[in-house]
Amino acid sequence: MARSWPQAVYRAVTALTGYFAAHEALSHIAFIDIFEVGPGMVGRMTRSIEDFTKLLDELGPDARRGPLVAREAVTGAIWGIVSSYTANDRVRRLPRLVDQLAFIVLAPYVGAKPAIETIEAERKPLPNDY
Repeated sequence: MARSWPQAVYRAVTALTGYFAAHEALSHIAFIDIFEVGPGMVGRMTRSIEDFTKLLDELGPDARRGPLVAREAVTGAIWGIVSSYTANDRVRRLPRLVDQLAFIVLAPYVGAKPAIETIEAERKPLPNDY
């Protein structure tokens, strides 16, 4: 269990990228084929990103930077990066972006320096298969 919100965010980013990397076909459906599977599936497939952003809304502090658009900007950035990696058959490499993605999420809320400190404290070596 995480001791702080920034740690929880880092661990959530780690879990999210690991999940997408481990489920390439599902990631492709969720980010590339999403509009072809019908409206009923859109909600199901986008739930992982929506659950992730609940960390920002329900559990996190108020954004220090851009409080009116922080959640949408962070969600859009994460969605854009993950979908780009998925579209270019690099989804298995997403775990290599954990530090960068965590910074994108954390910095508007806790500031750059605390975000970096959290990332450095939580960072673990990646397995060679990523």
